Amino acid sequence: MKLYIQADIEGIAGMAQFENRDDQSAENLHRRLRLRKLYTDEVNAAARGAFAGGAKHVTIWDSHGAGNSIIIEELDQRVELITGNYSRAPWLPFFLEDEYDAGMYLCAHAMAGTPFACLPHTRMVLNGKAYGEGGMFINLLASRRVPTIMVSGDQAAVDEMLKLVPQMERVVSKKALGPFIIKSRTPQAVCEEMYLKAKKAAENRKNIPVYKILPPYFFTYTKDGSEHEYRGKDENDLIDTYRRFLNTVYGYEGGNQCVGRPEVDIYLPDEYKHKLL
Repeated sequence: MKLYIQADIEGIAGMAQFENRDDQSAENLHRRLRLRKLYTDEVNAAARGAFAGGAKHVTIWDSHGAGNSIIIEELDQRVELITGNYSRAPWLPFFLEDEYDAGMYLCAHAMAGTPFACLPHTRMVLNGKAYGEGGMFINLLASRRVPTIMVSGDQAAVDEMLKLVPQMERVVSKKALGPFIIKSRTPQAVCEEMYLKAKKAAENRKNIPVYKILPPYFFTYTKDGSEHEYRGKDENDLIDTYRRFLNTVYGYEGGNQCVGRPEVDIYLPDEYKHKLL
């Protein structure tokens, strides 16, 4: 089995405030480094559990912030890590090309507007239904008939995703008492459960159903006080439609291979100098 893991950071144990990448103080730097260690430990525990459950290949995509929060030198040596500026690459990088059999969405936060959730943000409306980042991951894999077999994060985020696929394995890291205050489990306890649940998910993956999402696919969004609808070039391809939606509406640079240095970019063929629209 080839497993694809997408991971965020807001759902890890002990995290109750957004990461502040602009604060250059020693105290903030120390806090950020601690959070990255906790984040790395959680996804690493899940990867090791998946290997124990029969996975032969595990790829982790660090999709938080600047895409460089997971400490690669602390990962299990069998793991492959996707790291870097994902706004300059296709969504779910290399997912299609490498043909994965199952997915996990780890360290999740709930979608924007969720009460009693820790650090809730992001809300996408697909085919008339609202989804958070974890829900979109489940949808994107489902459009290729790939199951999401495990989720982790705060209680609200896990509940949100279990409504889509109740049979998934799950690990709850904390419960929000407000958007910036939590009752957290210890990192060690969460990592131990991540290992066990990931092992079980890998062993049982064929019994976890694929979420049902049917084409045509379209997104609804609000801009300048008005509601708009976005449909891609191929309404039957959700991954392509989502990539184009993010690039067109949110200004991602997906597909643009320029490095931002004109003296270097002049050698790049023209078809690689423009974002996917």
